[in-house]
Amino acid sequence: MQQGQGICRECAGKIWDAFYIVQDESAMIVKVGITSGSPRPRLMLHARDGFTKVLLTATGLPSKVAPELETAVLRALTQAGISPVRGREYFDMTAKDLILEIVDRRLLKRN
Repeated sequence: MQQGQGICRECAGKIWDAFYIVQDESAMIVKVGITSGSPRPRLMLHARDGFTKVLLTATGLPSKVAPELETAVLRALTQAGISPVRGREYFDMTAKDLILEIVDRRLLKRN
C-alpha cells in the first residue's frame, strides 16, 4: 500500500493527475507516462535516461483522466500493431504522430 500502485495509490495519496510524453532524440524513442502532482521530478529522471525533449505535459487533470489517457494511447498503439521497443510505454519514434493525435483528441473531447 505504501508504494501507491494500483488501487492502493488512492490510499497512499497518489492520485495520478499528470500525463506526459518525452522523447529520446538520439535513440529515436518516445515515452508516454503519468505521474502525481508536478511532473518535473519524473521528467528530470527521464532526462537522465536520455529523454530530454518534452513533447507534452498535461497537469491538474481530474481524477482518472491521466491513467485513462495512458490506457487509451497504449490500447490504440496495440490496435495499430505498434509494439513497445522497451517496457510497455516506450515506442519507436514512428509512433509519435499517432500518440499525439490520440492525446489531442481525448483532451479536446474532455473540454
